[in-house]
Amino acid sequence: MERLVNIIKSHSLEKDIGKWAGLFRYLHFAFPSGFSLDLWKKYEGYNVDHNIVRALFSILEEEELVKKNNNVYLVTDDILLQRFLENTHQISTFNYEKITQKTDNLLWTMPQNQLENIPRNITSTFDYLNTSIQELIQTTNDKLIFFSPYYSVSGMINLFTSLKALLYKNSFVRITWVVNDLLNEQNQNAFDYLFKHLDSNERKQISVYKTIDDKLSFHAKLLLADNSRGYMGSANFSKRGFNTQFELGIPLDEKQSDTLTKLIEHWINTSQLKEVLMDKKS
Repeated sequence: MERLVNIIKSHSLEKDIGKWAGLFRYLHFAFPSGFSLDLWKKYEGYNVDHNIVRALFSILEEEELVKKNNNVYLVTDDILLQRFLENTHQISTFNYEKITQKTDNLLWTMPQNQLENIPRNITSTFDYLNTSIQELIQTTNDKLIFFSPYYSVSGMINLFTSLKALLYKNSFVRITWVVNDLLNEQNQNAFDYLFKHLDSNERKQISVYKTIDDKLSFHAKLLLADNSRGYMGSANFSKRGFNTQFELGIPLDEKQSDTLTKLIEHWINTSQLKEVLMDKKS
């Protein structure tokens, strides 16, 4: 959400937002019946202006990550709230002038309970898959292509802050989503969430395509940016793929990204992929 990013930047709160995620999780478990704004401020240490705190809670309510019940607040999903704040922190501190450097490291999602048992000489040769994907989105200039058989609401929430920031700073960027089966309930819910939380102009920058028969059924997962950079790997764009199960991927160089982009655009141009007319107005 660009509103929160702007607040963080304008008040130099980049260091504070990192601890807010942990604070919300603590209050969520310590006070299951809800907690007040004053209690949140007390545990935070009264370091943040009251109006900023009110704005934070208002934004989280809009995102349906917290809800107000009488005079107390309840966290609707502590994991998604933490991810939202982590992504906001990442965008707030991201240097858009710096183009992501090519890396030879593999990409992975590694469950935390396994990570601590892996030697440093192995972990140092991997970059986090989620971080790489967020950076690809944030540094896109012209077009972005998501290509996967499955998406989920939690995956959309994970990507949403970076997508909103991209659309906010670039009104000309085009985002294309490709999916096997939009009748699949999980996919349908994911795209319903996406379009529900975009404004009318942002929706016009997005297209969704699906396969028209079983001849082009696919299992590949790709993210391609500007014909020049990309990701290919095992992870679906979902909460499990980004956070909780072992996944592997590789960063794609310019030649590989350009070839795969041209392949997908060929399928679109020859009607092997059909655009789904999502609601782009309301």
